[in-house]
Amino acid sequence: MFVYKVISKNHYSPETGAYISFGISAHDPEHGQTCFVPDVFIDESEARAFTERLNTLQVSPIHLIDVIEDTLGV
Repeated sequence: MFVYKVISKNHYSPETGAYISFGISAHDPEHGQTCFVPDVFIDESEARAFTERLNTLQVSPIHLIDVIEDTLGV
């Protein structure tokens, strides 16, 4: 079983100023953090809804990048 979490990070850009981005972290209860993808969302509610879906569907961390790309239309 994997547990996905939202991780926030403060940033600063000369063009936009200060902002917060939200990454996704996958945790295996037996082994700790298995992967982390930073700077996925700038909207916290979107990040939280996304991690809820990941947790509900129990997406394997090996598919996390693909799921993020599909979700963002990259």
